[in-house]
Amino acid sequence: MTAMLFASSSTNAPRGRICTPVAAAVVAFLAMGLATPATVALSAAQGTPMTLKAAYDSGLVMISVEIAAQDKRGDRLLLTIEPSDKPLTIIVPTETTTLTIEKPFDVLNFRAPAAQKIALTAEAPARLVVNQVGERRFVSGKFQIAMDEGKPQFVGSATVDVVKPQ
Repeated sequence: MTAMLFASSSTNAPRGRICTPVAAAVVAFLAMGLATPATVALSAAQGTPMTLKAAYDSGLVMISVEIAAQDKRGDRLLLTIEPSDKPLTIIVPTETTTLTIEKPFDVLNFRAPAAQKIALTAEAPARLVVNQVGERRFVSGKFQIAMDEGKPQFVGSATVDVVKPQ
């Protein structure tokens, strides 16, 4: 499971994480199998912020991914995140986020350079640059990913390669 971004008033909360008690409970319930994407979607409908991963896994966002032509290693990704239905607030953590996507690509792994809380609407999608992590990476392309009824969807084209650390 990907580390989540938590903000807590607790003095023993991990540094650099942002969490509300409700968001922490959602993450814990998902991890233990006590919550489903439908219950997470209900949280979103009630205005509770959720991580980008939770929103993606629940089918609440569509993400456009673009790798700049000059970026031969795929170090930086431009993400455009749009709500699929209703406005919602997402949290993008600094920890590695892993999104499941359609085969043959399997996953998209990235880290945001700074934690962000973003309000999404159809009129105002979020655009952010993230750092792709791992050796197996997207090195070129432009595509969209989303979850549809629990199944990852991929539209577009991309090239994946193994990139050795510098």
